[in-house]
Amino acid sequence: MTVEFEVERFEWAADDRLELEGRWFGLRGRRFIRPTLDVEVDGESRRLLALMEHKPWAATDGEDWLAAFAWEGDRGEIDAELAVGPDLSFELPRPDGRARRKASRKRLVAREQPSPEDEVTRIRPPDKRIADLEAQAARVSELQAQAARVPELQAQAARVPLLEDELARLRAELEAERAAATGAADELRPKLAELQRRLDAAASARDGARRQADEATRERYEAQGALAAAERELARAVSERDDLRTSTSAERRELRRERDVAVTERDAAVARLEEIRRERDQARLARDATRAERPQLEGVAEVVRRRGPRKLPWIGRAERTGDDVLALRFAALVALSVVCLLVAIWILLAA
Repeated sequence: MTVEFEVERFEWAADDRLELEGRWFGLRGRRFIRPTLDVEVDGESRRLLALMEHKPWAATDGEDWLAAFAWEGDRGEIDAELAVGPDLSFELPRPDGRARRKASRKRLVAREQPSPEDEVTRIRPPDKRIADLEAQAARVSELQAQAARVPELQAQAARVPLLEDELARLRAELEAERAAATGAADELRPKLAELQRRLDAAASARDGARRQADEATRERYEAQGALAAAERELARAVSERDDLRTSTSAERRELRRERDVAVTERDAAVARLEEIRRERDQARLARDATRAERPQLEGVAEVVRRRGPRKLPWIGRAERTGDDVLALRFAALVALSVVCLLVAIWILLAA
């Protein structure tokens, strides 16, 4: 089968790089080696090996294939030949000077090297008579092999009557066995019918048991569903009860707090009322004392007004009246109060 290479592009990818891209056809049984590019530029021959970045270079029919080659020096006009195997080489078109431009596709046919056997055949073709003699020799060998089998075939032919007698005996025995089997089958038919009846009864009982089992399974599923519903209802009731307990406890705590606040306010109001009552009683007592002392005070004031505050202490005992004594006592009480007040002020200042 002819190997073909369809060139997609052969171009300068850079000043120091040549790239070849295309597709292969007819590669069955072919093995690739590292691609080689034999280049001739300005009368000088070069051999470029493909860069390792695209290894392996094995190709598949109809799929894209790429190989790159490093270049040193100026580009120039070059003629290149690609070799991918010992008997696969292709003359490539000249590379396009504009990089990355798709060239027109062109299929190249491999220039295969002749094998040594083909070369010998081309130089010295075989003689037709030798071929005929070889064919006759092969036929003679085949006939000799068949002749060697003649005694074996004759022995087999001699055994044919014996085999026929054996076959007849076996047929007679088969008929006898068949007749015996038929009689045994007739005897077994009633038993077979009884077994069939029992089998039908067992099958009916089995079907009934299956129906009962299905009914029990259905009832079990219904009971499980009812139980699940009851459990959900119970869970909901428990949740509502817990919520109610929680809300009731909160309300109770709030009521207790309000009650405690009310009791505290009541106690404070009662204490205030008691204090007001004490203050009222004290005021009443003070008022009553004031009313009781008013005549005495009026008498003392009259004595002080009549005699004068400076002469009051120098009045003799014989000359003192009851009002004078009261005035002296009141004056002494006032003086004592002033002294006590001054002592209290001094103590506070000293502390």
